[in-house]
Amino acid sequence: MWWLAACNEFGLDPTDPPPPDARVVVTDTFEQAPISPVDLLFVVDDTSSMGQEQQALAMAFAPLTAALPTSGVSWQIGVIAGTGNGKMIGAPYVLTESTPDVRSVFSERLKVGTRGRPPEAALYAATLALDEAREGGANQGFRRPDASLHVVFVSDDDDHSDAGLGADPVASFLDRLALESEVDRAVVVSAVAGDTPLGCTSERGAARPGARYAELVDRTGGVFESICGASFVGLAGRLLDVSVEPATRFPLSQLPEAGSVRVVVDGLAVDGTSLTIEQGVAWLVFASPPPVGAEVEVTYIVVVSG
Repeated sequence: MWWLAACNEFGLDPTDPPPPDARVVVTDTFEQAPISPVDLLFVVDDTSSMGQEQQALAMAFAPLTAALPTSGVSWQIGVIAGTGNGKMIGAPYVLTESTPDVRSVFSERLKVGTRGRPPEAALYAATLALDEAREGGANQGFRRPDASLHVVFVSDDDDHSDAGLGADPVASFLDRLALESEVDRAVVVSAVAGDTPLGCTSERGAARPGARYAELVDRTGGVFESICGASFVGLAGRLLDVSVEPATRFPLSQLPEAGSVRVVVDGLAVDGTSLTIEQGVAWLVFASPPPVGAEVEVTYIVVVSG
């Protein structure tokens, strides 16, 4: 970081005018990390309307356990119920590629049952699951310090976590996810839910719009799939792509002046980037990820009030 503003003598006397704003040049530097291991948390609605959907999605998700090893990425999977207490289902509760017959085990585990009582507070359940993944918790061992996180919600209703997460459950859940996130340890949310804004119907029944899930998907760059789809061919592949993609988003240390951002990758100026502001943090977003090991240098202007 280096500063263009020079020293000045404004403000030495109460009658002096306020000092002018200073324009400061800031440079943030990142290195594109190798693809990190990934921990996948599936949060499945277990209310009475979900029986047929669970059967269909168990078949659609199962190929994921076959595709992940071909990516060369170390992975773990845990499953919880959307109305539950966040404790992962089964023994062992963490599935890996060394789990015997892991494809069949994962497929069966996704059928979490239909005895859950509404409201379906999936964001709250996922929050509890992440809290329980800490040392000494019921899900200890699921979250690895070097692993990215991919949370996949499955429901035919929207989230109703207000009682557990307050008036804005989406913001609260994003705050919780921020504790899991580093530059090279991405956090992604995907969802299989009702279409927005009107919901949808299929031979398996009706689904209310999953507006909160859709917002989280948009905010984190995940995959959204209609739960009313006739089939879910390719769903596992799309989840895999999102899970193992190198970082495309880098958090800047300050909020840039509009139009001032300049990006250099390995010494070459690049276009095709955008800027998004989320909860007071500016994120540089690439249309496609920089190569592993690339040095990303971002220079921009910050206006500092006098």
